[in-house]
Amino acid sequence: MTTRTAPASPQIYARIGGILYLIIIVLGAVGELSIRGRIIVSRNAAATAANLKSMESLWRFGIASEMFLGICTIALALILYVLLRPVNRDLALLATFFSLIAIAVEIAYSLQLVEALYPLGNAAYLKAFTPEQFYAMSSLSIKAHGDGFGIALLFFGCFFPIAGFTSMPRLFEQMILGPRMSKAGGKQIIGQGMASTAQENLLIIKELLETGKVVPVIDRRYPLRETAEAIRYLEEGRAKGKVVITVV
Repeated sequence: MTTRTAPASPQIYARIGGILYLIIIVLGAVGELSIRGRIIVSRNAAATAANLKSMESLWRFGIASEMFLGICTIALALILYVLLRPVNRDLALLATFFSLIAIAVEIAYSLQLVEALYPLGNAAYLKAFTPEQFYAMSSLSIKAHGDGFGIALLFFGCFFPIAGFTSMPRLFEQMILGPRMSKAGGKQIIGQGMASTAQENLLIIKELLETGKVVPVIDRRYPLRETAEAIRYLEEGRAKGKVVITVV
């Protein structure tokens, strides 16, 4: 006999996503303000190169944090897809594609930060260049990273409106309606987003209920005076069916 593991609740995914968002924001701010903002001197390639040499370890730490930020963003894209898929699978996929492309572009251009260190090394072949050429090559690599981040933002700009539009029904469902579950043919079917209010769909649902092909699963019933307790129970993510508020 095989045991079936219950899937994680949307609340757990949402909390993990919130933590990842916080990590991404902190790492992004630290990398831009405390690392690159401290080392890069605007319109002064020589001073920037000198800072890179004297603070190379800090620069490399910034590169490592940028890679870790990319890993967190990939995990966040997966979580958002899992949360948005029940509402509209096609839009969730489209948003995920835009997100993954943006992440790939951003990580690829992060290699320019590594390339900025190459001209400042001690390899013998570097003697063919003058110090001014080293400074220029290093600054060009840093500029390319900034331009690449701007390109990544274009794809993120497509991702956020789609994800935001898709998430509104899901937020309403989780906050107001609670878990939606029905039973048909002995198998449990998780509700795929909010039901359409079109007349024909309502008639189909009515027929399924009347014939017993779809049987709503009611987890708990609460009187109207215990509405607050019902909401707390839903927020705990333990509901296995509908939570009903009785008014009579």
